[in-house]
Amino acid sequence: LATGGRAVVNEDNDVANATVAPEAGQTHEAGSTLTFTVRLTADPSSPVTFTFAAGDASEAALSPGSVVFGAQDGTWIMPQTVTVTGVDDDVVDGDVWSAVSMLVASGDANYDGLVVGAVNVTNVDDDVANVSISVLGVHTVENGTGASVAVKLTSDPWAPVTIAVHSNDTSEATVSPAALTFGSGDSTWHILQTVVVTGADDFAIDGNEVYAVGFNVSTSDADYSAVTLADVMMTNGDDDVAAVVFGPFSGRTDEAGVPAFIQVRLATEVTGNVTVAFNSSNTGEGVADPEELVFGIDTWSVDQTVTVRGVDDYRNDGDVLYTIAPSVVSADVAYDGLPVAPFVVTNVDDEVSKLVLSAVSGVTREDGARDGFDRDAFNVSLSSQPFAAVTVAVASWNEMEGVASPAVLTFGVEAGVWNASQVVQVAGVDDLLPDGDTTYTVEVDVTASADAHYLVASPAYLTFINVDDEAPTPAPSAPEPTPTPP
Repeated sequence: LATGGRAVVNEDNDVANATVAPEAGQTHEAGSTLTFTVRLTADPSSPVTFTFAAGDASEAALSPGSVVFGAQDGTWIMPQTVTVTGVDDDVVDGDVWSAVSMLVASGDANYDGLVVGAVNVTNVDDDVANVSISVLGVHTVENGTGASVAVKLTSDPWAPVTIAVHSNDTSEATVSPAALTFGSGDSTWHILQTVVVTGADDFAIDGNEVYAVGFNVSTSDADYSAVTLADVMMTNGDDDVAAVVFGPFSGRTDEAGVPAFIQVRLATEVTGNVTVAFNSSNTGEGVADPEELVFGIDTWSVDQTVTVRGVDDYRNDGDVLYTIAPSVVSADVAYDGLPVAPFVVTNVDDEVSKLVLSAVSGVTREDGARDGFDRDAFNVSLSSQPFAAVTVAVASWNEMEGVASPAVLTFGVEAGVWNASQVVQVAGVDDLLPDGDTTYTVEVDVTASADAHYLVASPAYLTFINVDDEAPTPAPSAPEPTPTPP
């Protein structure tokens, strides 16, 4: 059965479009990201491809670069996500805005060329115009021990940056180099540069001194030109110590007159005169000349010389040790009363203990024993001052030919006594025999003394000839021959 019908029209309310959320956001150069989603509003008749582009690729990176929505398969309705990552640079360029645009392509004419609004992305800058200073030690020493400061920029400048470096007290420290230059837009801006700080030496006892290493930035980069840097405070350690400085010393004088020398100066500057006195422990063995030296504010470093002279004491006392002890007096408290080690000196003895006899003619005559003429004589003395009285015996080995008088000599220890010569007379003895000229010896020997050196002194000997005064006995004449009888 045919019946009448009514036509029905189903009106389509689907529109080919795309939604994007969010439409704006932030990324950070430090690495934070922004994500946005894209979805279609209607099922396309053909796959739809979205291609994304960042307005400033130096500020934003996209992943993925494109997405595809399926057609007539139920996938078209699934939202797809795009991640925008902030790109880090080294420049202080502030927060930079860029737009992520989308190009839509499809075989579906309703979607092909669809205009979709861009996602606005702000990449937040993390760069700061500043100078990083790393201090590698804050102590220098006057002996040359140094410290260092490492300097670098925190961001790439728009123009070269020069940093002048200086010490506020060059009497305590110097810096090298005096200026650092960092490039712009190249690999040199981020290179760590080092400033060497060297302690300056002086000669003053001034303690550890604080000084500052300063920095001044110069550039046409507005951000860096506004940078001010704090001084780095350092300490220069003092290496000066109050001392009296002496040159090499032989440590030996001689009674014969050979001296020793002490060369003297001060180790540091002084605030007032410094007097150094030299005191002998035994002026009978050695003395200093001069006995004191004076060093002034302007002459502290000038070498001065003390001569140490041995004293001749006339005694056989051997080599004797004595000291020359310096003492210091000054208005400069660092030097006043400064202890100084004494110099130990040996004074070399030049005396020996022996009998000294004068020269003789060596002739006596037998007739001199009768009339007092034609005798000989000699002097006896000591070579050095004895520590005790010395008894000397004088004897002839042949008193039939000659005798010595006196037979005993005594030398005391007092000046004027020990060194006074004593006379010995030697007289020939007349023996009434025609024995010819005869040689004999006179011995001079120490027989008693508490002075050990003289007690073992060697005897001295003198040789004499006693001239005979008797006529020789005539030789018997030959007997007359016996006459021959006729």
